[in-house]
Amino acid sequence: MSRAVILARVSDPKQKINGDSLEDQIIKSNTFVKAQCWTKDREFNLIESGRKGEREYFREVFDYCKSKMHTPEKIDYLVCLNIGRFTRGGGEDYLKLKREFEEIGVAFTDIYKTVGQKVNTMEDYGEKYDWSIYSPSEPAEVYEANQRRDYVRAQLTQMIGGCIRNIRKGYWNGPAPFGLANKKVDTTEDGIKNILEGSIKEEQYMVKILEMRADGFPDKEIVKTVNAMGFKTRIMVKRDRRTMVKIGTRGGVPLTEKKIQEYVVNPIYCGVIVAKWTKYQPIKAVMFDGIVSVDTFNRASRGKVFVTKNNDGSVQVKYNIKIGSIGNGDKRLRNNPDYPFKGVIRCPTCGKEVKASASRGRSGNKFPSYFCDRKHLRWHKTQNELDTVVTNFVGELKYTQPFINLFDEVFTEVWNEKRIGALKDSKLAENNVAELVEKQKNVLECIKSTSSDTVKKALEVNYEKLELELTNARTNRDSVESTELDIKSILGYANYLMEHPKDLLIDRDNMLNQRQMFGTVFEELPTYDNLVNGTAKLQPIYHYIGNENVSKEDLVQRIGVEPTLDSFTDYCLTARLPLV
Repeated sequence: MSRAVILARVSDPKQKINGDSLEDQIIKSNTFVKAQCWTKDREFNLIESGRKGEREYFREVFDYCKSKMHTPEKIDYLVCLNIGRFTRGGGEDYLKLKREFEEIGVAFTDIYKTVGQKVNTMEDYGEKYDWSIYSPSEPAEVYEANQRRDYVRAQLTQMIGGCIRNIRKGYWNGPAPFGLANKKVDTTEDGIKNILEGSIKEEQYMVKILEMRADGFPDKEIVKTVNAMGFKTRIMVKRDRRTMVKIGTRGGVPLTEKKIQEYVVNPIYCGVIVAKWTKYQPIKAVMFDGIVSVDTFNRASRGKVFVTKNNDGSVQVKYNIKIGSIGNGDKRLRNNPDYPFKGVIRCPTCGKEVKASASRGRSGNKFPSYFCDRKHLRWHKTQNELDTVVTNFVGELKYTQPFINLFDEVFTEVWNEKRIGALKDSKLAENNVAELVEKQKNVLECIKSTSSDTVKKALEVNYEKLELELTNARTNRDSVESTELDIKSILGYANYLMEHPKDLLIDRDNMLNQRQMFGTVFEELPTYDNLVNGTAKLQPIYHYIGNENVSKEDLVQRIGVEPTLDSFTDYCLTARLPLV
């Protein structure tokens, strides 16, 4: 009696999960084998594409049949629902596979009998040759195989082409990133499309991560704070790669620093799509402006990804840039900590920024100095001379009283907003602790009620795991609550800085920050002589203690364009017009 193996295949795992097609193929193939009076040897259920080059498990069928080739259980037939279940690679691939099975003595057939029996044209003469044996149905088989291949091509072209068109218009394809959710909308021109919106459960965590990173918090501190709020990654079903049978779950773990670094470089959180199907060009998402502003995202990514929105609605994205160079062209700062004021002092002769270096004398010792020799008589000052002049001048600066009063008012308002946010975080952390306590209580009740030692042991392991999570959650909750500092002490420290601006302006460890801070002090970069004489042009919020007795004319403000914090590329930053 002939022996047969059955091959059932589906391309999409969803067909297996939803119970569609695979079981139906098995039932029909078994009925066919019984009708032919063959013995079924084995069934092969494959969940993979039938296209050439994408078949991972198909060779197992061939290897199995080959292993039975010289045994009493030799396989005679390979049965499929149709040629499309055997291959989607077209007629050429079909004939190749069919020949391979024939070489090991296995004939391929389908239940619809598209594949016919072979005929020997010399049978009437009792002879048999290689050329005399052929399959009359082979042209029809090849046609059917090509039809199946063309069908796949047409379907994939339509489906993937539609996805590409949608994403290039700003709609979203596929699962939503963490913190976001998919939403179906009925559009006027494009029909029902998929867009993004903030997730009810996850958005608060993602916003907190981006805002804290934008404010300069280290990733380790962000992890601690957000986990205290109850953060857990999405729980996903884990399935066996071959059978698609559920074998467990993955996800549901706390936030890590690595996860933060993955999140903060995805511009979708500020409403910009960058993907393979957009050729990695930025596209503004339709009806979704993001869960944070572009400015917050840019500060959170810290130069890894920098998004710019244009007035015409288009967007641009730059990668791996230095934040200090934004708006400053390609100019680079040579920040030598030995010369902290090189970038903020101009030459009295040519008006350009001074240079700095250490020259070696005859004795072999180095003499550090600031200098300028751009096509004029060399001007120079020793390092100590210039540093002392700058430090003394800044030490005599004070904020004006109206500005201090305004600062107190604004600071109190902003701090109250931050405190409300801290209270919200504290509440979330407390809720997380309460949920864990409730889960632990339920597990304990189950332990008491069960009589199975195996179940009890598993519950005890779960209980211990919850106990560890609860300990960490309580520690994080206490940490969040401890950040609610007394507003008076914070305000007192802020007032100290207002009374001693030197502590803010002199920052030898961060020359870029110091350069930006000097932009808030001077209308234009001062020269060495300006600092010595006390004639440097200051912003209205500052006054120089040594200038209390200057004339009214000296106090008249010139009309100008207020400078940006990091635009000291040229020595003159304002449009200078005649005195008012």
